[in-house]
Amino acid sequence: MKRKHRPFLLKHKTITGIMVLSTLLVIVVFFNHYSIQKSAQNLIYSKIEDVPHRKTAVLLGMEKKFKNGRINRFYINRIDATVNLYNAKKIDVIIVSRNQGNVIDYVKKDLVKRGIPKSKIILDYAGLRTYDSMYRMYKVYGQRKFIVIAQHKQNERAIYIAKKNGLNAIAFNAAEYSGYNYFRLNMIEKIERTRLFFEFLVKKKPKYSGEKVIIKF
Repeated sequence: MKRKHRPFLLKHKTITGIMVLSTLLVIVVFFNHYSIQKSAQNLIYSKIEDVPHRKTAVLLGMEKKFKNGRINRFYINRIDATVNLYNAKKIDVIIVSRNQGNVIDYVKKDLVKRGIPKSKIILDYAGLRTYDSMYRMYKVYGQRKFIVIAQHKQNERAIYIAKKNGLNAIAFNAAEYSGYNYFRLNMIEKIERTRLFFEFLVKKKPKYSGEKVIIKF
């Protein structure tokens, strides 16, 4: 009789285990999301005139075009935000981060086309992700105070990472853009925030560090 009940008991334990793990994951996601939002309070700006001056800004790059060939409006809006900050003399030097698919090379070309001198643009080829970019801002570039340029959700996460590394970061919001890709990027952001929790849990280091870079202002 006991043998007949074993498959049922094993199945019951498996289902219970899955439910417990799922509940814990949901708790982690919500707690982490709240912590990131709280960390970035009063440190993100949407109006140029409100932004305090910082010598450096880190522009978090992204693809200029989607796979379907359409221009990525999020990318264009980040370029606009960076140019506007520079022209308003809120920043002196721009570090372009995220080297995937020649992203930062496109960013540099577009910034130069908009009037920003090449000498004021630094390309961070090892800034593979926001996590790496924030870590490298001090460890490689020696910058403790800087402005992050991205859309709001990514700015929140960037500030959270910066603060965890003892850095004094603020952020400027590039304009959002509604549509299918807005929801896709939001889903990616949720995944990244969950991943971030475990990365800090295991004290993960960036993939690349590198030698110190002296920035000339």
